[in-house]
Amino acid sequence: MSRKLGGNILVTGTNRGLGLELVRQLIQVTSNKDHIYACCREPEGSGAEALRELANENPKRITVIKLGSIEKCPENFHIAPMYAYRTSKAALNMMTRCQAEDFREHHILATAIHPGWVQTDMGGKEAPLTSQDSVQGMLSVMSSLSDKDSGNHLDWQGNSIPW
Repeated sequence: MSRKLGGNILVTGTNRGLGLELVRQLIQVTSNKDHIYACCREPEGSGAEALRELANENPKRITVIKLGSIEKCPENFHIAPMYAYRTSKAALNMMTRCQAEDFREHHILATAIHPGWVQTDMGGKEAPLTSQDSVQGMLSVMSSLSDKDSGNHLDWQGNSIPW
């Protein structure tokens, strides 16, 4: 059974790329009573201009705030051997698992969703997915989540990914 997306939604990495596109599409598919918390490293920096503009257009709906598979590493390390980035993602994965357990009694789902290889500044032009397609897929997955998905790692199409 699918759910309507809504309530308080936290999105990280929203100054550009997928995070920014996710906020753009969430504004379109959620109601006026729903709120998006858009996290970004430097909300006042030049790289967050588009996010600030979107937040200024939707001041009652967006608040800008300053808050990868380990098993699959051998398959793609040679493409992107970014230690710091990979380590930060592993930490976020553990945080997702911990939040899933911590928030379960409050019926709050915590799920990590991999966006796929996307045509962004980081993904490059060779990537097969556009930001729009990736975000549409992730929103579809999010709207179909249930209690059984809490604490899991899924891709943008809803397929399970090993931690």
